Amino acid sequence: MEENESPLGQDHDFEVGADTSSLQAVVSNEATSNVSNTEGQDSQQKLDDTKVTNPILNEYQQACQSGEIVTVKKLVESGAIDIHQDFDPAEKVSGLHWAAINNRLTVVKYLVSQGAEVNCQAEKLHSTPLHWAARYGYVYIVDYLITFGADINLTDDQGFNLLHLAVNSSNIMLVAYVLFFVVNKGLLDINTQDPNGRTSLLWASYQGDSLTVALLLKFGANINLQDSGGFTALHWGVVKGQLHVIKYLIRAGGDFFQKTNDGKDCFVISNELHTAHSLKRALNSCGFKDNGYPTWRLFSEPLYAKFTIFITPLLFIGVVGNLFCVSNPIIWILVSMILGFSLSQFFQRLVLPSFIGSSDASDPLIDYNIARSPLMAGIFFGSLFWVTVVSTLMIVPKMVSIGAYASSTFILISLILSYVTFFKLLNSDPGIKPPVRDQPEIVRNTIIELMKLGKLDTENFCIETWVRKPLRSKYSKFSKGLVSRFDHFCPWVYNDIGLRNHKLFMFFVIVVECGIMAFTYLILESFQLIKNNTVKSGITEDKCFLVGDSSLCYGYHHDKFSFIILMWSILQGSWILFLLIMQSFQVAKGVTSYEFTQYARLAKHTMGSHSHPHSHNHDLETGRGLDETFNTTPEDMKSQDDGNEEYDEENFTTINGEETNNGSTDLLMMQPHGRKSIFGICYRLLGLTQLCQVMKETLGYDPNGSNCNLSLKNTRRVQIPTNYGMRTNVIDFLLTSDKGAPIWERFMYPPINSRALLNGIDVDYFSLYELPVKGQSSSMTV
Repeated sequence: MEENESPLGQDHDFEVGADTSSLQAVVSNEATSNVSNTEGQDSQQKLDDTKVTNPILNEYQQACQSGEIVTVKKLVESGAIDIHQDFDPAEKVSGLHWAAINNRLTVVKYLVSQGAEVNCQAEKLHSTPLHWAARYGYVYIVDYLITFGADINLTDDQGFNLLHLAVNSSNIMLVAYVLFFVVNKGLLDINTQDPNGRTSLLWASYQGDSLTVALLLKFGANINLQDSGGFTALHWGVVKGQLHVIKYLIRAGGDFFQKTNDGKDCFVISNELHTAHSLKRALNSCGFKDNGYPTWRLFSEPLYAKFTIFITPLLFIGVVGNLFCVSNPIIWILVSMILGFSLSQFFQRLVLPSFIGSSDASDPLIDYNIARSPLMAGIFFGSLFWVTVVSTLMIVPKMVSIGAYASSTFILISLILSYVTFFKLLNSDPGIKPPVRDQPEIVRNTIIELMKLGKLDTENFCIETWVRKPLRSKYSKFSKGLVSRFDHFCPWVYNDIGLRNHKLFMFFVIVVECGIMAFTYLILESFQLIKNNTVKSGITEDKCFLVGDSSLCYGYHHDKFSFIILMWSILQGSWILFLLIMQSFQVAKGVTSYEFTQYARLAKHTMGSHSHPHSHNHDLETGRGLDETFNTTPEDMKSQDDGNEEYDEENFTTINGEETNNGSTDLLMMQPHGRKSIFGICYRLLGLTQLCQVMKETLGYDPNGSNCNLSLKNTRRVQIPTNYGMRTNVIDFLLTSDKGAPIWERFMYPPINSRALLNGIDVDYFSLYELPVKGQSSSMTV
């Protein structure tokens, strides 16, 4: 690698006073047991011996392990330690080895600057400091060593090269680094086999590391190579039984009928190792039967399957509605249930398999089912269609006949706007940041930039699109892109809701809710006309259950189709009302649905733990300090930015990597019970859980009170860093950032490309890496 490409190789000024001795070090027996089971299994004993025979070397090695740069410099510069012989001759584990395996970047920089041999090989396995750092997934150490001469082609005695060890670390960020900076430049073959014939892809498959498998496949890893036992990557994936790994490999062309040297195919292996369930699920998800043969498809094109699912609810509602008119309620319920079950089986067995192979089904992490189909959008469209039929053919003519022109016009306008906004949402762009494809130099620059900032992790780098993640964004498997200001996926419009279509979605919800209210009012007026005419004619109707002899009862007896459509519309209007309340509250608070959920998750986590939210989860088996975002930023590098930061356990929150305690409006979060129930599921489907949180926040209930519990317990106040006050939040949401345009135009049009207001400031959401602060007059984009 060229020196100017490293974000860590440009600065040779060391903080002599930066003492990180309080950080836990990997000592010899812990480290070498992870580097290999054979290299140094008695290293601790040997180091103990060194304490007696050579206390200076012992002090030096411990200082390298714990990052005590002051001690290291003192011993080296005084001549007490020869930088070229800073190891026990029996082990040849140098100070650079110890600093590398403990992620001590400051010590590594200093030792290299003093002439330490970067390719020094330990006595056993002949592993270099680069190998030790790579096995632990330490990206920053690996980058620095490569920049200053570490040989990437060296292998240890096990035959593992840099890529093998990066894969073994299971740190996707290190794997990405090696692929972009080494493999992509032709410096290392991605299909290099170890002495047993195993490639990096075979190792990743065996480990069940779906992120690494997916990335290796994108870089062209050969899926058909066999190791010395005849095992392919798919064989090893089946051995592990990780569902997503098996899916990736099958969709990449893995042959599940291919046999190993022992004559075993994937089916035999899965039965022997009890992973048959995962294999069958993966096969079904990829369009195969349990026996491996292709599933029969009703439609040759996925588009036809989608249209079938989308249009069927319209027909179903019409049939069920007319059936209601000619049968008694018991028969109607039974027949409707049988018909609904039959349709679900039809979709599941015959229609959904046709989705396989479409662009929508290319992500193995998506299990295509009814919930991931356009069914919910079809239900809404079918409902809207029959409301239109009832309104235009039955209700509006009656209202016009009695002079109710205004209400008739209102319902017609509401219907038209509902159709327009619905179909615009179906095809709208939620605000997807363009991915980087076939432009590795841009990706490398992004990685370098993030390493300089100490932010190379999956929270700031999108593994799927290879771009830097802006704040408030989220990768969507549905849109296959990074959605700016992501709110949620809405199955009713079969699309993600984000920056560019969120305002349209709010208009849609308001229009539909107003339309349902108008429809309810008009149809009740129509039923009242029926009642009046019936009473005038002297006909007496039996009273109905619950509603007595009200106009609803007369509507039930004389216009059953309109009656059942009314009941269905009221049911639809109930959840839309909950949605409208929640969305309005979140807009006023300056928070999205996704962020709201993340705050709740964070509150739940911090209530059960007193650790800092950014503390690493130390893996006792591997000794790695990887957290869930695969961040391996050296602690001595972090301390330069975070050294003066104080942590307040009671009022701390973080989202998208932004920590805040700025006094923003508190949001009351309530944590769900661990036990799930049918009532809890219903609450979540109807949005009642979040609605309850809104009520407690708005009405000011005691955080620990039991009012409006709804199967929730424990509350916690967290901060919203994007809350700039209700007025500012609403203006940011409703108006575009083009301040030169008329107000009506800013109100009616969606955000211009990726630009929108935040705290009244024009920001680019594709490059929003810092949040504006109150009183700021310029954009905080980078």
